[in-house]
Amino acid sequence: MSFFKKCMTLMLVLGLLLTSLSGCGSARDTQITRLIGVSLANLTDEWRIVLKNELEQEEKKYPGLKLVFTDAGGSVEKQKNDMKELISYGAQLLIVSPVDVEELMPEVEGLYYDGMPILLLDRAIKGFDYTCFFGTDDRLLVKQELEAVAALTGGSQDKKVTVLNVLMNNYTGRQRSGLLREAAGDNLQIRQIMIQNGTRDETEDILMENRELLEKADLILTQNYYMAYGASLALKRLGISGVKILGVDGFPGEGGGLEMVKKGLIDATIICPTGGEQALSYAMRYLNGSRDGAKQIITRNTLITRDNVDDYYPEKKKALKRNIKAVGYVQIDENTGFRRANTNSFSDACREYKIELEIKECSTIQEQLDAFCGFVEAGKDAIIVSPILEDGWDEALEMARAADIPVILSDREVSCSEDMYTSFVGSDFVEEGARCMRWVEENMDYLEEVRILEVEGTKGASPAIDRGNGFRSLMAGKDKYRIIDTLNGNFTSVEGYEAMTDYLSRKDADFDVVFCHNDDMMIGVVEALKEKGYAPGEDIKILSIDGTKDALDRIKNGEANFVAECTPLLGPNVMRTLWQLGDGQEVPLRVISSEETFDENTPDTAFRNRQY
Repeated sequence: MSFFKKCMTLMLVLGLLLTSLSGCGSARDTQITRLIGVSLANLTDEWRIVLKNELEQEEKKYPGLKLVFTDAGGSVEKQKNDMKELISYGAQLLIVSPVDVEELMPEVEGLYYDGMPILLLDRAIKGFDYTCFFGTDDRLLVKQELEAVAALTGGSQDKKVTVLNVLMNNYTGRQRSGLLREAAGDNLQIRQIMIQNGTRDETEDILMENRELLEKADLILTQNYYMAYGASLALKRLGISGVKILGVDGFPGEGGGLEMVKKGLIDATIICPTGGEQALSYAMRYLNGSRDGAKQIITRNTLITRDNVDDYYPEKKKALKRNIKAVGYVQIDENTGFRRANTNSFSDACREYKIELEIKECSTIQEQLDAFCGFVEAGKDAIIVSPILEDGWDEALEMARAADIPVILSDREVSCSEDMYTSFVGSDFVEEGARCMRWVEENMDYLEEVRILEVEGTKGASPAIDRGNGFRSLMAGKDKYRIIDTLNGNFTSVEGYEAMTDYLSRKDADFDVVFCHNDDMMIGVVEALKEKGYAPGEDIKILSIDGTKDALDRIKNGEANFVAECTPLLGPNVMRTLWQLGDGQEVPLRVISSEETFDENTPDTAFRNRQY
């Protein structure tokens, strides 16, 4: 930032503060009590312009709040300086839309650990070293893109479809490119063009030079809707017809993606909300002392075609308020510390939100399905489910959708399409598994080979699937680390104990690490190892997930080495989601919990006042 610009910005902030104290009498002349810095990657692309406008509109709802914006102009170094300048001006919290998350990561992590609350929009860094993220999940977006490609082209297993993927040469473009190639089936041929700035004119000019690619394409997929419009202009100028166009970021307004779909300039667009409204609401709650435990707020994307475009214009899209008072909860019946704390969390939260909660604890998937259908037939205002298994929920969820009953998934997920339920509130199980593997990498580099014994949870349950996948994702291409066997402990201490006892009855401990999918199994594993004369935590390293008091006691007495938290305290975020739904607000597709990690280096204060 130039000296002149820095001085002008500082004078502006000071001027705002002085004006607020002068008592001029207008509606906005309230004392500024909250100053939030907003660091934007740029103010040239439409998405960030819409984000800025949305934040400015939301700002008006909060007396005493002032937002100060900076524009990084696409430069990572300038954005780093912008963040520091905003803090020096007195910003109490930062909202950041990163230029490049990989390059900005060290700066974000440093400020976060120095105590500065940082909300990330649009692009999240790896790991959880920030306060909260708001935006789309690129994996889910790519899944939607593939579904839209099939619908627009009439794609099937027997038909080969050629997609020309036009992307910006930035972090988001490269990530979505890789995810698309990874997820595409054998019947999809992807050709790709990377461009620099992602403007309409640049897209049109580059595609004009690639007539052969256009003639062979069945569909053009672009990273934003103005690139989609550039593709439309290129096709028209070249006289090429029959090629479908799918864009992303369908905003209303003149020249926006919705208008382009309505006029037939492009065939479809996918709305990716900015998350600005939810971010500012979260920021104000945070600054006012609330800690609701959310780490990621994943927005719901919507495919827009000629068939539904009229429904998504602001003047026609009316907020549907609901009277949510009577709620059914299909819970898992298991005698674990996690589940007991989970149930108590819901019981406490429903009293705060004045919701009548009926809980059905079930030990089998069939019992859960019967309880769920019973709640539908009883006409509950909403239903919460913690599914034992991922599969088998399609028919029951369709029944709830037909009855217009919102469904919130809590703690565990289902294998159905995302449009079959309202929202998921819980943990990032993949990240939990990855955290365990990161500890192994950081703490066991002294061994030439690291032999790992895995103790998995219930087969078919989303925590077992995702934690295993997250752990293995960091092992890929690293021959030093090897999972020698996987035992099943079904998420209970008894079965964890039995699985390890049976293993050790057949052979000596031929492993250096035991990776347990939850604390209860870990406690059973530790007892089995001790009975056989081993020293868990010393000669065999013990890793686990949940963060119950019993598990943390094992860390303190040296019998366990690392625990990744999986919080059961989901009640407040589920009830808040139901409240938002009742108020007619758009609710997130996913609310991911904020969670910690524990090892021998964790300060004693972190172990105190645990609720489970």
